[in-house]
Amino acid sequence: MTYAKRFTSVKRICRTALFVLLTVVSFGSCSMTDNPKEKRILGSKRLLKKQNIVKIAVTYSFATEQETVRHAYELAKDEINAKGGILGGKLEVEYFDDGGMVKTATPVAYTICSDNSIPIVIQHSLSDVAIANSLIYQYYGLFQFCPISTSVDLTNLGLMNIFRNIPTDNLTGKNIAQFAASQEWQNFLIYSSDTHGGEGISNAFEFWSSTMDINIVDREVYTLSDTKNIFMKQANEWIRDVPLFDAVLVAGDLPQSAEVAAAFREAGITVPIIGGDAFSYEKFFDIAGTGKLSSNVYTVTNFEVDATDDAFLNLRKNFFERYKMEPDLGTMQAHDALHVIAAAINECKSLNPDDISATMLSHGTWNESAGPYQFTANGDLQKGSLAVMKTENGTFVKVSN
Repeated sequence: MTYAKRFTSVKRICRTALFVLLTVVSFGSCSMTDNPKEKRILGSKRLLKKQNIVKIAVTYSFATEQETVRHAYELAKDEINAKGGILGGKLEVEYFDDGGMVKTATPVAYTICSDNSIPIVIQHSLSDVAIANSLIYQYYGLFQFCPISTSVDLTNLGLMNIFRNIPTDNLTGKNIAQFAASQEWQNFLIYSSDTHGGEGISNAFEFWSSTMDINIVDREVYTLSDTKNIFMKQANEWIRDVPLFDAVLVAGDLPQSAEVAAAFREAGITVPIIGGDAFSYEKFFDIAGTGKLSSNVYTVTNFEVDATDDAFLNLRKNFFERYKMEPDLGTMQAHDALHVIAAAINECKSLNPDDISATMLSHGTWNESAGPYQFTANGDLQKGSLAVMKTENGTFVKVSN
């Protein structure tokens, strides 16, 4: 087929919203006549006053996320506490394993919401999980920050007090199209995962390509259960049936995106392969290797390995000194998120999510490790062009920004 069915995510959101709202009604820890946000504000203030502690919850999949994510939050927490903490209190971070799936993450969200001393949750989760749980956290009055959720649906739901410090799929898709046009890659194949992230980048890229004279020759979808044999089959079909293509967009998350790239190379596709920030992790090379199976691959990302901003250089120095490893995208996003939240609270001198949100917007430019950037009115990251990096001898080398 030439074009895949688009914008199915709206239907997904509607189904998810209905499920969550029905669940909220039946959830027994808080009656609908109470004000969950006010109870949470009072609970977090009480903890600060009595125990001199401010708690922030962090959710991520212990099984699929590298330990570097937790390292980043621990480093940021210690840096914040060394400079006086939050509102004079000690910052404590509580970690929750969301399993990386909606069905396992939803009970975790309710567990967090049952503790009224937690005013803030950082959902270090992919879009499918973050979107579903955002409705729960909104109802129970938590301020939300999502460092790796890229779907535009997250902030298009009209929820209050939700922010992210990572580019949306729309921004990434636009930057991919702009770079492709600059390289004169005029005929594209798209291979997308059936997730919010995969669909979002593909849709955005296809839209922006239409404004830049880039032709989408074919677009196909893979599922989370697909393996190498499926990827090889798709590559062989394209080699056989498509006479001309200049590049391939692979839109999905690790580990599958790396498996797809390696399978395409093994099948004989030699044209450039380009994708979003999923390619920018060193884990890509653990899966695809450092030889020809990972060659000529590009990533458009918020992460620059050779960034020169003071905040990033400090992260790189401190992270390496403590853990003897270099930071990656997930590390940077986590470290930045905690620092920005702490700075906003200290600036507004409040644990009220409305006050924190107002400060996120009024502060202007944030210059932490993922900066500089600002937030749009609906909580999205506002940034100029993203970095483009290319694989070279088992690492990524900056090509453009």
